[in-house]
Amino acid sequence: MSDAVIIRDGRPGDAGALARLANALSVHEGLGAAVFTEAGVRRDFFAADGRLSCIVAETPSGEVVGYLLYQDLYNTDRAGWGLFMLDLYVDDGLRGKGVGRALVARLAAKAVKRKAVSIWWGVMSANGGARDFYRILGATDDDARLLGIEGGDLQRLAAEDS
Repeated sequence: MSDAVIIRDGRPGDAGALARLANALSVHEGLGAAVFTEAGVRRDFFAADGRLSCIVAETPSGEVVGYLLYQDLYNTDRAGWGLFMLDLYVDDGLRGKGVGRALVARLAAKAVKRKAVSIWWGVMSANGGARDFYRILGATDDDARLLGIEGGDLQRLAAEDS
């Protein structure tokens, strides 16, 4: 159960563990090589502008074994502010023990405290386990799609702006 972990806000000192977990998530989702470094996580997750926020699950011995990364979102369907969950990951050995649920519950508590109208996130279509987990939490799978553009395609599109 999640009693074995402490749920708390992430801190810059967690950057090494967060890089490890973020890279493990990338591998888990089949996205390839490790791109997160401790320095990059410290720079991006804990920047002074506060664009990203992080919640971690920590064992009593101080090991960070899960994380949830999120940011503010304006929900145009509800005309109000919400939160967007970017990442949720728990080490394999602790899955199914309530750690992921505890991380999302903490995010929900933050949303309610901020009077947010919603929490949104994306999930890979092929990740049936995650989709089942989110349904158990009460999420609606409305079959929406998140699209993105990056790399050369992003550069080409930006070049059209004159």
